[in-house]
Amino acid sequence: MGFIIEEEILTELPREITTHELLGRKVVSDLQKRVKSILVYPTEDWSNYTLVYPKNCKLSFSRFNTIPTISYVHKPETRKLTLKFSESVTPLEARYLTQHLLNEFENDRKKAKRSKNDKSNRS
Repeated sequence: MGFIIEEEILTELPREITTHELLGRKVVSDLQKRVKSILVYPTEDWSNYTLVYPKNCKLSFSRFNTIPTISYVHKPETRKLTLKFSESVTPLEARYLTQHLLNEFENDRKKAKRSKNDKSNRS
């Protein structure tokens, strides 16, 4: 029996993987499936990630309720988002973060599409 992680089948894990590491990996793999142009720089323990998102995307955390078990550092000028999942993170919290980020990328995509349509209508 193997584990499927990001389309890759691992027949055996190199060490025991904790729940918070699996949840962190799940958040990142869900983002990568929906936003193909995200670059991910994981660490050895799967609980820390640095994401670099495309130039045309903007993330906002103004409407995001802070989750104490997931810390993040967002640097819009470099388009980097660093995530750290604590050992007490729950699946619901991880899902909330995933949904927030996906909504931000989707809203940004819609704005760009509207802007493009407005420009073509003016011509």
